[in-house]
Amino acid sequence: MELESGPDGWLGLRVYVDHVFRGSFGTIYPKGSVDQLVQLATDLCASFLDELLWGGWPMCPDHGTHPMTAMVTASHEAVWKYPTGRAVAKIGELSAQPSANAAWR
Repeated sequence: MELESGPDGWLGLRVYVDHVFRGSFGTIYPKGSVDQLVQLATDLCASFLDELLWGGWPMCPDHGTHPMTAMVTASHEAVWKYPTGRAVAKIGELSAQPSANAAWR
């Protein structure tokens, strides 16, 4: 992914998967790094990764049957969550190993 920043919070992104250009998008993101991170993760998944990776991304490492979604917790952390709303791992720290994610909770 290549990131280009502009005025007033605008970010432009060029998306590559396996070193192949897949497209780009740009938008104005909310101020605050946690809110920006969650919105960016949501947009990236919805615009590219859910379709390219068939079935969603990131997939739940504990179940493997459903994708995770990004959210900001009450303690203002950016996390991946189950569809039920329970946080699984901080964004950037999701492990493919279920036991590693269980330790975070």
